[in-house]
Amino acid sequence: MRICVIGDAMLDIYIYGKVFRVNPEYPSLILTLNDFLEKKAKFEIGGAGNVFENIVNLGLEACFISRIGKDVFGKKLKNMLSEVSKSVHLFEEKNLPTICKMRFVDESSNAILLRVDIEKTEEFGRINEIKNFLEDIDIFVISDYNKGMITEELVNLMKSSNAKIVVDAKPKNKEFYRDVFLIKVNESEAREYAEKDLKNDVKLCKHLTKQYNANFVITKKDGFIFGKKGKNVEVLKFEYKTKAIAKSVAGAGDVFLSGIVYGLANNYSLYEACKIGYFLAKSSVTKEGTCKISREDARKIATQLQHK
Repeated sequence: MRICVIGDAMLDIYIYGKVFRVNPEYPSLILTLNDFLEKKAKFEIGGAGNVFENIVNLGLEACFISRIGKDVFGKKLKNMLSEVSKSVHLFEEKNLPTICKMRFVDESSNAILLRVDIEKTEEFGRINEIKNFLEDIDIFVISDYNKGMITEELVNLMKSSNAKIVVDAKPKNKEFYRDVFLIKVNESEAREYAEKDLKNDVKLCKHLTKQYNANFVITKKDGFIFGKKGKNVEVLKFEYKTKAIAKSVAGAGDVFLSGIVYGLANNYSLYEACKIGYFLAKSSVTKEGTCKISREDARKIATQLQHK
């Protein structure tokens, strides 16, 4: 099965130090690094790149299409992605910086004291250069952080194929995604998609499934709501509470999406695939840094589900 991940690639940077005092110049904390900056910084693949990395880690064949800036962070991200797979196609943009999320972390408490985002939003305009990479694809995975990589023209190009389109997208581009196979959103995004104040989650999911003519999954802290499209929309509510303590939720949505794709590629029903995504995401947040998963993680979850 051929999978193609398309979306906004990012570099996640974690800079670790210790807080000993308050800034005398202005009421703010001082984060002290007791070593060279490069030794206190941790780099992770983020955004759509994180979805791609997780899908490859799950043992699936996939390619990745995105863009980076012609800068030091772009070079770093390109090198990191090349270690994941050779099927990576990055378009360099000389007028755009590589998207970075730089987090300054107190290593004693693991608290994020400040996040600095480096980004410039501009619509991607090199569609003709992508077309050859979109042939013979079974599943398109769109990870749209609303940074300009995903355009309506690009989505329509994917829709013209026979592939399933699985989407995790911020609400701004929601009109692009009518009639796709699956849309995954969190609770706050779901209400923006609906443009209605539907407080009942089941009614909300049913409304969205009909409105976008797509299967829908709304992720929640302790489960998810799944809407199956059809003449009579079926809505299923899955709840599972855990006592596990989350250390980082950065990238948890990417893990959920990757788990769904793993389930689909291994012939699970869409509802069961969503369960795999949920449990993988729950497992990933117990680790520090950007949430990641492995093939062994997915196998364990799949085995557990089979015995339930």
